[in-house]
Amino acid sequence: MMARAAERPAFGELTGPGLREPSTAVPWWPRVWNYLVGGRDAFHADRELAADLERQIPGIARIAQMRRRARHRLVEGLVGAGAIEQLLVLGAEPPLTMPPLGEVHSVARRINPSARTVYVTGDPVAAVHVQALMCIDRSCGCVEAAVDDPAAALSGASRLLDLSRPVAVVLAGALEPLDDHEVEAWLHIAGTVLAPGSRLGISHLTGPTVLSVTLAQICGMHQAPLPHLRGPADVAALLCTGPSEEPRAFAEPFPGMGPDPAAGPADGLAVWCGTVQIGGVPHDRSICGAASGDSLGGQPVGRAMTSGALR
Repeated sequence: MMARAAERPAFGELTGPGLREPSTAVPWWPRVWNYLVGGRDAFHADRELAADLERQIPGIARIAQMRRRARHRLVEGLVGAGAIEQLLVLGAEPPLTMPPLGEVHSVARRINPSARTVYVTGDPVAAVHVQALMCIDRSCGCVEAAVDDPAAALSGASRLLDLSRPVAVVLAGALEPLDDHEVEAWLHIAGTVLAPGSRLGISHLTGPTVLSVTLAQICGMHQAPLPHLRGPADVAALLCTGPSEEPRAFAEPFPGMGPDPAAGPADGLAVWCGTVQIGGVPHDRSICGAASGDSLGGQPVGRAMTSGALR
């Protein structure tokens, strides 16, 4: 049950089991993506995986930049509509700069100074950075929980956010390490716990099967989790439960986010993003319907399901 407002910890606190020692032997995808765009908080295993990705998938650094642009645009769309001022960010990465001018909370507060942001991370390195942020920006909070543990993430968030009011959940690449059953579990729990009017902001890698095979080989060599490549319709389908329901994609074409024709083996790898309403029911069936015919990076996509998002 959600804590009363008076019982919540002050904003600027960390909830969860407490910081652990970071795992330095196994790559952590948020650190790898962060390193590919110039971040410094990476261990040897992260740097080795990043180097192998750049060798075998030319253009991967550009994709990493696209991911950050997609996240930025998601936050602008989610907060810019004006109805949501609480954000929950899954799979937080270490910030690129201090002060972190391009991170979710700073983008949100530029649009709405009342916005509050809670970062959820299973990486102690990212949690340390968020703790540092909390010392100078009381609009931030942190929950230490793994992305594949939605109950822990939302339970921790309930101590810092008012879940009886709409929340924007930012899933910028956070679904990629999860298999379909784990994604369905996340979306089911979020739809049950979050208030009506809440929204998911999702960005995700997509690409052809040959790239999935290449990624599987690279990840196997480095003992890294395999990121799943999904199109918008794939994720939309996981939000639909009835056998007669046809998924409707909810991504908007994102100019400049498609594959780089000069990228060689990376040709076909792309980033898409979109928003969808969720909350108040186990699954929000408002996103289920006939698929649209627009395309991005060779994948079928539909129109954004919000008037103010992703423009």
